[in-house]
This record gives sequence, structure tokens and C-alpha cells, in this order.
Amino acid sequence: MHFLPSLQLHDHAVHLPLSRGAQELLTGVLLGEPVSATRLAEILPCDPALTLFLAACHASEFGTRGLSITAIASRLNPATLSRILNRSFPSNPRNADSYLELARSGYARVAGEFRDAPAEDDAMDELLLESILMDAPLWCEAGLNFDQVSSGSRTANPPVDIAPLQQWLAERMEERASAAGDCSDSVPAIERMAAEKVRRYWDGSHSTANWLPKLAMQMRELNDFKADFDEQLHESKLKAMKELAYGASHEINNPLANISSRAQSLLREEKDPDRRETLAAINRQAFRAYEMIADMMLFAHPPEMKPESVNVRDAIQEVVEGISDDAMAGGNRVSISNVDSQLAVAADPVQLAVAVKALLRNSIESVGSGGNIRVDACHHPDLNAVHIAVHDDGPGIDADIREHMFEPFYSGREAGRGLGFGLSKAWRIMAEHGGDIQVDSNPNQPGVCLTLCFPQ
Repeated sequence: MHFLPSLQLHDHAVHLPLSRGAQELLTGVLLGEPVSATRLAEILPCDPALTLFLAACHASEFGTRGLSITAIASRLNPATLSRILNRSFPSNPRNADSYLELARSGYARVAGEFRDAPAEDDAMDELLLESILMDAPLWCEAGLNFDQVSSGSRTANPPVDIAPLQQWLAERMEERASAAGDCSDSVPAIERMAAEKVRRYWDGSHSTANWLPKLAMQMRELNDFKADFDEQLHESKLKAMKELAYGASHEINNPLANISSRAQSLLREEKDPDRRETLAAINRQAFRAYEMIADMMLFAHPPEMKPESVNVRDAIQEVVEGISDDAMAGGNRVSISNVDSQLAVAADPVQLAVAVKALLRNSIESVGSGGNIRVDACHHPDLNAVHIAVHDDGPGIDADIREHMFEPFYSGREAGRGLGFGLSKAWRIMAEHGGDIQVDSNPNQPGVCLTLCFPQ
């Protein structure tokens, strides 16, 4: 007999049987076949084991709020199911007859309770799930394995804990205890129907009996391969960029230094205003090219972070003062609000300033003329993190740009928001701090908020 991936109950594993019907259902979902709540409502009364498994996984991943057959069906897709099944399938033999009897008696009880229920009634959705799960303690007892649960392996996650579902079910059963009805008048007929229907559903002789474990194993291997490939690709990109940055620093920085030096020398002697402006522009662009190479070096090979306690307001104030001339030249306003003067963050002070400046520079380039840019910061005790947010009223960021906005040299200027190397540099700095950057933007509305999230 085949089993579903193990669940966890009080540090012990619970092995629930994998019926033929469950194999067909889950295999179809992994292959992209949609499952409606109506179909699940027809299947689950025959299979309390599958019901318990799906409900426990749903409660563990999404919580018990609004738990119902419809909620389970809405999240039963290839992506979610592949995560759920990314665990080892136990193979120890068990007596199938005991499970079949549990399924038959459970189906008879549920069918008796709902024999007069309307065919289409949303209110019955959660009640039906609760009724099926009333036998959960019996299934846990039947499937309890007294071996300690494993912590998982490279190809399999630890078992799902039943505890969140247990608490939810205990509350529901207590509410229903006084309202339990008597359906003894139709039990014999219902039991005869249950015996035949459950037997057909649980018949293990179907040719697909081994499909689901094999398919789940192949998906685990594919996921591991993809994770390894993505990691190797990222490392290869960084290595190539590092080599490019080193080569550029040797081959380009020297000519840039000569160009800048010559332009500054000519600028000191030049009297004509137009020529002076031209020479100053040459010098600025030489420095810009030098900064791009330095940014590329920082992204490919960031310096070692030296965290210390940094006063957030002082750090932000220093960066804003340093960039205010550029902002005012475009008619933009940069302000600081809602930053506690005592707020501190554990970070490298130099790199924190670089990251904040990169976000401010991005906003200044994006808002055009007459824009408003605001910086605020706060401590989130529930997240144990300090957030530094930069708000602007420039154009929103489209979904396709979000996918690339932290990639080096990617530019969203055609969409009204230049990204350049600044955001990728800020992202790299945050990654070195163990944090990240959150993006809040609606592409159809002006306004973007980029938040540096420093864990504490």
C-alpha cells in the first residue's frame, strides 16, 4: 500500500494511506488539470485521509482562517502541490483493510449528516470539511508511527505539523457537539451505498498506483536541479562581471584619468563661457564613467561590511544634504519625516549612505521637474527590523520592469523611470547586510516607495 508524505504529530510521524482516487486527483493537478471545489466536495467524503493531509498542509502554509473545501481547491495547483509533495513518501507496509473500514464508516456518517442538504449551498462548504475531519483523531491513531520524524533531506522537506489544524478542529468540534443530529433512520441504506462507493474509490489495483510517488520524486529532482542551476548561473554572472570590472578598471580608468586631467587643465585656462561649459561636461562624463566602473566593482565584489550602531536620522540627513543641490537643480524637493532622533540601526555606515543615496538618485531622475521626494524610517518590533523608505511621486513601475530592476545596467527609462546601476548597487549592499529592498508601486498610478529593510 502506498502512503502520502508523512505528517507530524507530537514529534512522531503519521502515515496516511494514498488511495487510488487520491493518486489520480493529485497526479492530474501536478500535470495542470484544474480542480473545482465541487469536484473536491464529491471526492473528499470518500477519502478522510486525503482530506486530513490537504487540510493540514493548507493550515500549515496559509493558516486556518477561512479554511474550507473552496479554500483548499483555490490553492490546489501545480506550484503549491509540488511544495506540499516535496517530502518523502513512506513505504512501510500497513493493513489496507483497517483504513478501508475507517473510510467506509466515515463516509456513511457524513452522508447521513448531509443527506438533506441542498446540492448547491456555499454555507455547507466549511461544515462538510469539518464533518469529514471529525474522524481525524482516528486516522492519526491508525497512521501513527512511533519513530521520530526526520528533519528532512536535500530533496525532501520536514513533515507538516498537524498542530494548527488540530486546534482549529477542536474549536469547531466543540461548537458542533451540542448540535449533533441523529440520522439512524437511514443508516443501513447509507452504509450499503458507502461500502460500494468507498470500495471503488480506494481500489488499489489501478494501473496508476505508482505514478504519484514517481512524479513527485521527478519534480523534486527537477526543483533541485533548477535551484542548483540558478545558483551556478548567478555565481557565473558575478564572476564574469568581476573579471570585466577588473579589466575595465585597468584598461579604461587610466584613459579616463588622462581625459579628466586634461579637461581640468584646459578649464583653468579657458575664458570663453561656452568652451568652459563644454570642458566641464567632458570632466563630468569622465567621472561618471569612472563611477560606473566603481559601481560594477562593488556589485561583483562588495567590500566587507563593518556594521556598527548608526543613528538613522543623522545618516539620512547627511545624505540628503549631499544630494540636495542636484534635487533643487531640477526643481525637486527632498524632505525627511517621521524619523525618531534616537532610532539606530546595526549597519555599515558608509554602505548605508551609499544605498540611501542610490534610492534618492533614482527618485530624482524619475520625478523629472517639480517632484516631491520624502524619506522616513521606523523600527518594526514585530519584524525585528529597521525600515528606511524613500517615497516619490514619479511614474509607477510596470510588472515587467520589476523583474529586472535590480539587475546591473538595466534601465527603465523608456517607461519613465531610469534604473541604471544604482538600485542593483543598493540591492547588493542590502544582501550583504542580510536584508532586502521592498517595492511598493502601482504601474497605473504615480508614486513609488522603495524600502531598505535592515534586520536587527
